[in-house]
Formats: sequence, structure tokens, C-alpha cells
Amino acid sequence: MESNLFLITNADVFTPEAIGKNDVLVAGGKIIAIRPQMASQVPMAKII
Repeated sequence: MESNLFLITNADVFTPEAIGKNDVLVAGGKIIAIRPQMASQVPMAKII
């Protein structure tokens, strides 16, 4: 079964101010989390 979780790693994130390099977790086409170094916390996500 393919996961609908995608993890964008090491992205320059703006919210609207610059908050630096973070990982962005996307599920169902929506951002559900923004945090640094999240890959080990969501091993089922497809890393982009």
C-alpha cells in the first residue's frame, strides 16, 4: 500500500517570514507539520 505522506526535507520555509531550513510533512495535499529533522519520526513518509 502506497503512503499518502510526503516529507520535503531541508526546505527553506517562509510563514510569511523566513524561518530557515525545515522539513515539511504533507498528507492529502495539505501541510500537517513543519519541523527540523523530522525524517526519523515519520519513517512511512515518502521523502522528497
